Amino acid sequence: MRIFGKVFVLGVTVGCELLAWLVTGQSVFLSGRLTWIGILAGSALIGLVLELTLQYGLDAWRYVNAAGRRRLHGWTIPAWALFGVIMQDTYAVYAHWLPFAVAIPLTAWTQGFVFETTNQYRPMWRYHDRYRKAFVLAAGWIGLAIVFTVGLDPLVAGMRTIWIWVNG
Repeated sequence: MRIFGKVFVLGVTVGCELLAWLVTGQSVFLSGRLTWIGILAGSALIGLVLELTLQYGLDAWRYVNAAGRRRLHGWTIPAWALFGVIMQDTYAVYAHWLPFAVAIPLTAWTQGFVFETTNQYRPMWRYHDRYRKAFVLAAGWIGLAIVFTVGLDPLVAGMRTIWIWVNG
C-alpha cells in the first residue's frame, strides 16, 4: 500500500473514532483494552481470511503496486484491523438512532462509497472483470458490514474469555 493508502486508512479511522465518540459517547479505542485489542485482532484475522480466500482463491482483486502479482504487503493485515474499527464505529453511529436492518446497509453504503470512490481517484486495488459489477460490489460491501460489525462480536467475546481464562 502506497503512502496515500496508509494515510487514507489512518485518517478514516481517526475520523470515524471521533464521530462515534461525538455521537454515541463511545468509540472502539475508548471502550477498554480488551475490547479494542479484540476488535483489532479479530479484524486482522478476518482480513487475513478474506485475503486468502478472495484475493488468492477467487482472484477477486489485485493491489496496484503488486505489479500484477498476488501478494500480501506488510501493511495489508494492519489495514484490515483498522478497517474493522472503521466499520464498528460507522455501525455504532447509525445504530445509535436506527434499527439493525437499516444501520447495516447504511454502514455498507457509507464506507463502500468512501473506499470505492477514493479507489477510483487514487487506485489502491483493482477488481477483476467479473467482480466489477455493481450488484457484486454492493453484495460484497453488505457482507463486509455484517462480518465486521455483528460477526466480529462473538469473535471478540471469545478472545476476551480466553484472555481472562489464561490470565486468571
